[in-house]
Amino acid sequence: YNEGRNYNLKIAINLLFNERLKKKEEGNSIQSVYKLFMNSAYGKSLLKPIDDETEIIYSDKWETYLPRNYNFIKEYTKVGSIYIVKKIKPINDHFNNCYFGVEVLSSAKRIMNRVMTTAQEIKAKIYITDTDSLHIQYDKVQELEDMFYKKYGKVLNGKQLGQFHIDFELQDEETGEEALTNSIKSVESIYLGKKCYIDKLEGIGEDTGKIISGFHIR
Repeated sequence: YNEGRNYNLKIAINLLFNERLKKKEEGNSIQSVYKLFMNSAYGKSLLKPIDDETEIIYSDKWETYLPRNYNFIKEYTKVGSIYIVKKIKPINDHFNNCYFGVEVLSSAKRIMNRVMTTAQEIKAKIYITDTDSLHIQYDKVQELEDMFYKKYGKVLNGKQLGQFHIDFELQDEETGEEALTNSIKSVESIYLGKKCYIDKLEGIGEDTGKIISGFHIR
């Protein structure tokens, strides 16, 4: 920690991010795997200690297992011919990289807070936020982009790291026609809490120009 900064993870995340973009454009579902790689790279760095583990022991092994492990057993349940055992897991071999994780989380909050405070400055209503997204008034989006560029000299709308874009997807259930991404908006919403809401979506069809309706449920 006194030999300068290590940017290897930054290089790795950029590689994964760009590969995922390619796969999304190709319509290849492996893009979801790339997303999980990126999420876990961060999540693993802040992993909490795992202080217990579960073992399955068959009845014919139980008489031998119990006296050898009784000091580590928290609880057990007998189900038919097996015992489900919850044991103490020592944490002396548990390691994480919370120094890195804290930096990532701080940077993420900084990116989100820049967008949120700029939206507040132009009097845009923010209906709900998540780790890397927010729902605001559709007719305030362009004004938000303009103000953000004026303040920070950066383009807000895009698909690169640190940028935001409409990520709703909408398809006509009967014809399969997809709506133009930039035209999709929520016309009605119900928010119950964090990660729990429903949006009634409308968008303009790519081929026919007709209004397509649907729902986004989380």
